[in-house]
Amino acid sequence: MTHELEELNDKLAESERLRKNAQNELEAMMESKDDFGKNVHELEKSKRSLEAQLAEQKQTIEELEDELQATEDAKLRLEVNMQAAKTAFERDLAAKEEQSEEKRRALTKQVGKVLSIKYI
Repeated sequence: MTHELEELNDKLAESERLRKNAQNELEAMMESKDDFGKNVHELEKSKRSLEAQLAEQKQTIEELEDELQATEDAKLRLEVNMQAAKTAFERDLAAKEEQSEEKRRALTKQVGKVLSIKYI
């Protein structure tokens, strides 16, 4: 789970790096625009495209975080259920051991009676 969180943080850092690069690229293009404003249009188009990519990546990160949370919740439920099953198993095992011990005592008592009757 920490690995997934690290991956999400890496993706977020990469998205931020791409955004900064795009912003720098946009600023550089704005400075070098020609007289006809052709670069301005291209820059605006690039900016919209990069903003859309950024929004998509943020959405993906949110979805991955939600998925991670659901996975962690499922893991916790499984751990709780496993502990309950372990407790029930140990309780049943103790009960069976007690029954076995009672049977052993009863058989020992019967053997004692048989032997005492035999020697009388």
